Amino acid sequence: MPRWGLILPALALATALFAEDQESRSGYLVAASVSRQTARVDSITRIENYLPGKHAVAPGDWQLTLLDGGGRSLWRSPVESPWHFAPMLSDEQEVPMSLRFPRLAGMSRALLADAGGRVVLALDLGDDFDRRAEVGRERILGKLQANRKAVSHLDPAPKSSRPTTSSPGHRSHYEDLPRELR
Repeated sequence: MPRWGLILPALALATALFAEDQESRSGYLVAASVSRQTARVDSITRIENYLPGKHAVAPGDWQLTLLDGGGRSLWRSPVESPWHFAPMLSDEQEVPMSLRFPRLAGMSRALLADAGGRVVLALDLGDDFDRRAEVGRERILGKLQANRKAVSHLDPAPKSSRPTTSSPGHRSHYEDLPRELR
């Protein structure tokens, strides 16, 4: 006979965790450029398919932290240092990096700190941030729709039964064969 006293609390906890996980599917993608002296945000996009990263913590990692209005940490994640693949750059050269994080209730700031704990980038996650993220999302969705429309008239099925390895407007190798071998 099952022990309902153990099963029901475990089921309730699993249900709560699943519901919390489903709520955090919405998130943000921030494209930034960093140098050894400065950092700037290049674009912000709201995403609907946020999934937690699987990055294993490594020496030299940076840290992304989401804070609430009182300065308390709501979420933390290691971020691979942008210098990992670019260690020989000068101080002025910029390296692109992207940050992904969930959209959490009560969050007000995001801080990106380098391996030494120095805050490299601070983001105010207020209404202006949300507006910029929504504009970024609409821009990407608009480009996606335009791309789909541009290729919608293309027929993926070949018009000829002859095999071809060339693009339209170019002669195929098949045409170069002697007539007896075609």
